[in-house]
Amino acid sequence: MSGCRPHMNSWGWITPEGKVIELRDGETHLQSSKRFIKELGLKEESIDAHYSYSVDFLLSKRWIRVANWFSYEGASPDKISYEAKKAISDLVWRCAAKAPPGTWFMYDVFEGAEANIYSALAKEFVTKLIHGGKQNKSKLAQFREWYEHTQEKCDESATSYAWLSPEGKMIEVPAGKTHPQYADEILVGLLGKEEARMVASPFFWLMSRGWVRVSNAYMYEGPHIRELNPAQKQAIAELVKGCPPIKHPNLYTYEIGVGKERGALGGVNPKQFISAIYSNQMRQRSKAMMFREHILRMVLERVKEMKKKK
Repeated sequence: MSGCRPHMNSWGWITPEGKVIELRDGETHLQSSKRFIKELGLKEESIDAHYSYSVDFLLSKRWIRVANWFSYEGASPDKISYEAKKAISDLVWRCAAKAPPGTWFMYDVFEGAEANIYSALAKEFVTKLIHGGKQNKSKLAQFREWYEHTQEKCDESATSYAWLSPEGKMIEVPAGKTHPQYADEILVGLLGKEEARMVASPFFWLMSRGWVRVSNAYMYEGPHIRELNPAQKQAIAELVKGCPPIKHPNLYTYEIGVGKERGALGGVNPKQFISAIYSNQMRQRSKAMMFREHILRMVLERVKEMKKKK
């Protein structure tokens, strides 16, 4: 399945040796990371307590998480292999000519205080990643520019708009922060500083307790939709209706980010997606499969209309 869609957040992995691995249909990074750890023969006790979640463990071993071909997460570029960088650049160039206007390429540094790499131009992004090219703007200016972009709710390539609480309150992520960073602050407010420090991943802790990650008006991640309360579904519906309809061939998507179940729910227009959110049913189908099903329905409806006219 093509990763050349800015709204995707679960496409694949790049190994330390530069091998590109695409996720299975309906699989998340969390689910796939547990699978890879088993396939690599790593025992549970061999995983450092600091990396309680398998995604973090793979990232610490120089694996690179590929949300889509525009967005990556991994160790500092000076710590990953040239083969891994080359694999990233190959994926970037596959999308360079197709990138929608305003789309940014991003490499998110997993740990440490180093600045992320981000650029609206493929060539500039690849140069910075592989060679550490010269900056046309200060790092602070680029940082602000990037994070202003990530929080535009009606931009389908934005990544950090808000957290949706179990009570249905849309809590916008402050400028300059990502979902995981703001999850730390939310958790301190809920549990207190001392108890919050005991939680390995505030991000997954929130989602496992009913919080929904809202990347933008078109892309969501959280618990199974049957676990959402009416106020949360209403908040999602209002956000969807408040933004222009998504452009094909992308989809409105809601992915299960926690738990043993897997699946993605999608829709190609606001009405279809909102109806699906209220249905409490999620099918284990890939986004590509859901889009093909929609096209087939459109064709059948068109045929019926033509027969009526005759």
